[in-house]
Amino acid sequence: MIINARLAVKLATDAIAIAVVGIPVLALYLFGKPYEKGVFCDDDSIRYPLKDSTIPNYLLYIYSIGLPILGINIVEFLHFYDNRSSIKIRGFIFNVYCKLIVFAFGALVSQLLTDIAKYSLGRLRPHFWYVCKPMIDCKLGDHTYHYPIDCTKTDEEQIKDARLSFMSGHSSFSAYCLVYLALYLQARANWRFLGLIRPLLQTLLIYLSIYTGFTRIQDYKHHWSDVLMGLMQGSSVAIIIAYYVSDLFMKKNKFILEEETTGSPDTESVPINYRSCNLELQKTI
Repeated sequence: MIINARLAVKLATDAIAIAVVGIPVLALYLFGKPYEKGVFCDDDSIRYPLKDSTIPNYLLYIYSIGLPILGINIVEFLHFYDNRSSIKIRGFIFNVYCKLIVFAFGALVSQLLTDIAKYSLGRLRPHFWYVCKPMIDCKLGDHTYHYPIDCTKTDEEQIKDARLSFMSGHSSFSAYCLVYLALYLQARANWRFLGLIRPLLQTLLIYLSIYTGFTRIQDYKHHWSDVLMGLMQGSSVAIIIAYYVSDLFMKKNKFILEEETTGSPDTESVPINYRSCNLELQKTI
């Protein structure tokens, strides 16, 4: 009963941490209202046409979430296969859970930072004028600032979205997910037979993230500074989560074997591989 209670506490605290950062993300998406800025008549940076996204949201989520989940499962399964005589399948499942829950937590942290910036600053997208068609009579060379803005178009969702330029969500989300996966491969896919395959995969992941940002500029969804900041923020959060929250770059990072669980579970005897997960793994799985 005590063992099961400890595992329940572990799962409950994980759920609470996810909720604390996840609920605000959902609340901003459903109920958030961006800060409303005015426009300068001669601001040509917001007069671009509205285009379809080269990388729509569903495609972004498929590769930004799907690739890390697939990669983590494959690598952890290979570690499990190497130690299949010493670890139970339940141990493998719990080990994958420990990896994925940290990844998910970091993704939500990055997204919340992005959304706070979007709704607090309300920067206008490059296509704002197109989706708003403000009732403003601007003359050549007119530098007049107009606020508030009365839009002649009535698509409220488009107008709201056009006020959420900084920072680029595509850029920050893809950067976090793909940079984190690259760091994960550096720490866990350390088999010598891979040779240059691992750095090749890591390079492709980074290129994919950067390309995602480039498409946002190309499609007039964001200004270049929105994309640059999004890439920097997502990459920074990925590095912080990988080094300071996950177990990936601790001194000892290996699959927990049953024979390592003997002895008293003090700080010295417990393997340094995400101690909270492994302590429960040793006692319950």
